[in-house]
Parts: sequence; C-alpha cells; structure tokens
Amino acid sequence: MHELAIAESIVRETEEILAEGSGGRVVRLSLVIGEISGVDKDALSFALPFAAEGTPLEGAEFDIDIERAEAACRVCGSKGACGFPLAACAACGSPDVEISGGTGLVIKSMELKDV
Repeated sequence: MHELAIAESIVRETEEILAEGSGGRVVRLSLVIGEISGVDKDALSFALPFAAEGTPLEGAEFDIDIERAEAACRVCGSKGACGFPLAACAACGSPDVEISGGTGLVIKSMELKDV
C-alpha cells in the first residue's frame, strides 16, 4: 500500500509548512487528488490518521476531493473528461490526448488551532 508512504510525505510537508509559519495544530487538512494520479482515496483516508500519530496533525479531519481528469484530443480536437483508467478521448476513443488535469496531489488548505 503506497498510500501510507504518500500519507507520511503529506504529514512531513505539512510539518514543514507549520515550521515556516507560526506553528500550531492542524484541525482540518484538505487535499485534492487527481482521478488518474494513481492514489486511491479510500486507502489514503485510511493511512493518514496512522501517519499523523504523534505529529501536529494527530486528530485532524482529512477532507479529500477528487480532481477530474481533463484532456484535449489531438485527433478530433475534443476537450473534456478523459477515460479511466487509461487516458483516452471521451468523444472518439483515441489514446492520443494531452492531459491537462487529474494527475496530481495537492494540499489545498489547512485549518489550524494555536497550541
């Protein structure tokens, strides 16, 4: 389950952000994961509380939104959602697409509480 390693990276990144600011505890952490990022939302939701133990994120709520995969077809010119799990044009089915969204993982926001 590589989501545990991803959760640990999210916790480390969040701790670094807190260290650069005024510190505090994280009450809520909002994430956005891409539909074709390879990250499983349920597995990440399960792993985050374990990775957060003993850190300023312990006990935080984790909100995870999914970003739809977007693509522009180089064959028919159609733009919009692309197929999953393989990126393909929804209009003509061609795999010759330029993906413009749905591939990343982003810390969207944090709600903090002073310690």
